[in-house]
Amino acid sequence: MPAFVLVHSPLVGPATWTGVAEVLRARGDDVVVPSLVAATTTGPPFAAPAVEAVAAAVDAAGVEGPLVVAAHSGAGPLLPAIGEALGARVVCHLLVDAALPMPGRARISELHPSFRGLLTGLVRPDGTLPPWHEWWGRGAIDGFVPDPDRRAQVVAELSPIPYALFEEPLPVVPGWPAAPCAYLRLSETYAVEEAAASGMGWPVTSVHGSHLELVSAPARVAVAMLDLVARVLPT
Repeated sequence: MPAFVLVHSPLVGPATWTGVAEVLRARGDDVVVPSLVAATTTGPPFAAPAVEAVAAAVDAAGVEGPLVVAAHSGAGPLLPAIGEALGARVVCHLLVDAALPMPGRARISELHPSFRGLLTGLVRPDGTLPPWHEWWGRGAIDGFVPDPDRRAQVVAELSPIPYALFEEPLPVVPGWPAAPCAYLRLSETYAVEEAAASGMGWPVTSVHGSHLELVSAPARVAVAMLDLVARVLPT
């Protein structure tokens, strides 16, 4: 089995992947969980340092051989540039309840108008948005992650997010994807993306949970990921 590179959304931190990483490592898989936190909080630019952080984490881990790159949520649009940075070692791009790549376009331009309005209304005088879990109202994250210990790990990594992150055009990578792609939907929010992925001929599946199902039910998500990888890669 290839090694897994689990890339978190720029809006959260690597703890969102901790449970899935534990499940995969218990199987004997090599797993790398890069942190994009520094790239998110010190930009602009945002995309290039995030991609560099992924490549540096893979190098530091010393993993050899093929890679499956799994991107959750807002990490999806970074997959083309990550794939370019990691090269031919990438044998599968796995999008997990993720936005699809939007080369050359800014994230804000692809958001539903109502969500775009929510974000612009949250911008503070210093140009930042509140930490992600505060966007949805007090206690909303409790429904996503009922376990208090796992929830505390996720919340501890959250910080204000520069609004400029949503205004930066995403990298254009000719020839992407150079490796097969698959899509795992966790929540109803990403039904449109799942349908688009299916329309492109990608293998798709869903686990019917919340956007943070990878935190609250990591074993379910890991099994679904492994099933998709098995469908993508030759035996």
